Amino acid sequence: MPYRATALLLLTALPTLGFAQDCTDRAECWPEGSAMHTGVLLAEELRTLDEELAVAHKALIEQVGAAPVTDETPQPDGMLTRALRDQQKAWLRYRAGECQLIGALTGAGGSWPSAYATDCELSLGQQRLEDVQAARECINAISEQDRIFEQGECLRDLAPMARDLPIP
Repeated sequence: MPYRATALLLLTALPTLGFAQDCTDRAECWPEGSAMHTGVLLAEELRTLDEELAVAHKALIEQVGAAPVTDETPQPDGMLTRALRDQQKAWLRYRAGECQLIGALTGAGGSWPSAYATDCELSLGQQRLEDVQAARECINAISEQDRIFEQGECLRDLAPMARDLPIP
């Protein structure tokens, strides 16, 4: 009889144990205010922001690549659009490393460094989205005949470390 009671108790507890193991990737799985709750919420925001950033960046690349060409303007060779793609990939890697360091520098325990790193990625991502949108607006403000010559100036804020370097 004790064997049956133990087996019955174990079988009754299995669904609960299974639920506890499955519930790790949703904010409601964690106490409000905990690092895991905060981190999951921030990660959801970051996913949404990164999708929005990817769409905006793709639109920027298409916009830059579609600059009108006339007999007086140079033929685009794709170098600028390739550079924008490569720079965005590099920026995403930079953001991850930079924010991982920021999270670690907090000295916090548990999952807090990861939550702080995600918050950092969210902040940098929001700034990057604003810069991409500003570049698109700037390009739109240039007359079509001058766009191929002047759009580069609109893209300078996307390269903050080289922002002050002279362009020949």
